[in-house]
Amino acid sequence: MKINNIVIIKIFFLLLFTVNTYKSAFSDVIKKIEVKGNDRLAEQTIILFTELNVDDNINTEDLNQSFKKLFETDYFNDVKISFKDGVLKINVIENPLIQSIKIEGIKNKSIEDDLSKITKKIEKYPYLENKVKDQKNTLLNIIRSNGFYFAEIQTIIIDNNNNSVNIIYKFNLGERAKISEIKFIGNKIFKNNKLRNIIVSEESKPWKFLTTNKYLNEGRIDLDVNLLENYFRNKGYYNVVVKSSSAKIIDKNNFVLTFNIDSGKKYYFNNVDLKVTDSYSKENFSNFFKIFESLKGKPYSLNSIKKIINEIDNTALQKEFVFINADYEEKIIDEDKININIFFEESEKFFVDRVNIFGNFITEEKVIRNVLIVDEGDPFNEILYNKSINEIRSKQIFRSVKSEVIDSKTKSNSKIINIIIEEKATGEIFAGAGTGTSGSTISAGIKEKNYLGKGITLDTAITLSDDEIKGKFSVLNPNFRNTDRSVNTTIESTTSDFMTSSGYKTSRTGLKLGTGFEQYDDFYLNIDISNYYEKLETSDAASSIKKKQEGDYFENLITYAITLNKLDQNFQPTDGYLTK
Repeated sequence: MKINNIVIIKIFFLLLFTVNTYKSAFSDVIKKIEVKGNDRLAEQTIILFTELNVDDNINTEDLNQSFKKLFETDYFNDVKISFKDGVLKINVIENPLIQSIKIEGIKNKSIEDDLSKITKKIEKYPYLENKVKDQKNTLLNIIRSNGFYFAEIQTIIIDNNNNSVNIIYKFNLGERAKISEIKFIGNKIFKNNKLRNIIVSEESKPWKFLTTNKYLNEGRIDLDVNLLENYFRNKGYYNVVVKSSSAKIIDKNNFVLTFNIDSGKKYYFNNVDLKVTDSYSKENFSNFFKIFESLKGKPYSLNSIKKIINEIDNTALQKEFVFINADYEEKIIDEDKININIFFEESEKFFVDRVNIFGNFITEEKVIRNVLIVDEGDPFNEILYNKSINEIRSKQIFRSVKSEVIDSKTKSNSKIINIIIEEKATGEIFAGAGTGTSGSTISAGIKEKNYLGKGITLDTAITLSDDEIKGKFSVLNPNFRNTDRSVNTTIESTTSDFMTSSGYKTSRTGLKLGTGFEQYDDFYLNIDISNYYEKLETSDAASSIKKKQEGDYFENLITYAITLNKLDQNFQPTDGYLTK
């Protein structure tokens, strides 16, 4: 046994020596990096793409990965990498650069702007035939969505002889394809007029000159099919199927759009039940059982189920059950009845490792972070994550808000949330002048929704006329010192001089301070305190009523507003209500 152990140990060290010898034979230290063939790209940029540096110890696998990384940038038509005597040589042939993209054949400015937004995405980037082909298809889809169903695009590539190209998209639009009639056939149950009001597509009529829904659009037709099926399901027709949707051309540019509907049998709710384990306690969800009982015998409705699921999820979150989500199963019984079994699914436990915010070149990061419901270190929950993104959008100071959730590479069971915003102009300057029987007026002002990138709303205005001067300065901080309370301040002054015409002059100056906050869940309270000083002066020419009112006045007011916000989300809500 001892001899065998000695033999095994010798073999182990022999293998270790062989591996090290192999690695040393095929790995070396980079002493110098040479780049050739580059024209537009700087040498350091290409080296950066390889992720290799002088003094790095590399092997064949490292060279292969660098080769792959260079090609993945799309900047190169050909790449050759060699390594000898410590010198890494990189020879490249660059792809042509797209210098400019021109659109021809489009007269509609709005459509041209939509197309330009797409073409700018590859302008000043490397020319790749497959990317141009993909973009061409995207442009064609946009054109067809505007009713030009028979449109064609010719792509012209112009070589500039300096390793760059210009692209021209030449459009032949043809006539717009109009929907002259919308028909519903099959077992459709409801009247045609009712179903036409459900879908987005519209029949072309002389008075419908503004809407684009009268033009044929494949994407819109797919939406129509979904809307019809959802409508029928919410009316109890659980197994409804829109068998087909077809557009038949009847003359040069007019179509008849036909939907073939099989509504199937009407179904009714039977038993609706919520299965709650001892871990979560049925008492936490007791109010739902009354709702379930009230649904029994009523026509099946998909919306009713979704609302209940959302409410159960929200209740679970309020009870801090963050790692569960409600789901349901449907079972048909007695031919026309449906049992609904709602149950909890435990989601995999993840925590938020980091929240990255990109694109906020003007807006301070805290303005965005202050509205996040889920933050770093919190348990990750899909519902709270979606609500957080919606809250950012509801501020309406960004052109777009996109987000993604990725796995953390440094911490297990953790997620990284990346939020990418695109800022927009949030202010306006206005000025105006006018004249009439009462005299001339000049007005000017500034409004800003994101003052200094702090999310503060600023509103100033001044109006000058022959007899009056008005001025106003207002500031609203929606989250004063991170207290989740809004604070607003308004200073205003008005002076009206009618001494010459009516024998009196008034001045009114004041200050208003206010705050707003959420007192209870979805219940908001706003309180304002205002103080105004007013002075009225008269002359002998004033009326007796004005003379009696002459003097100084102080006005102190306390006003309040109560808001009940039951919207499912503040940005583009789909359900709920708001009462003030």
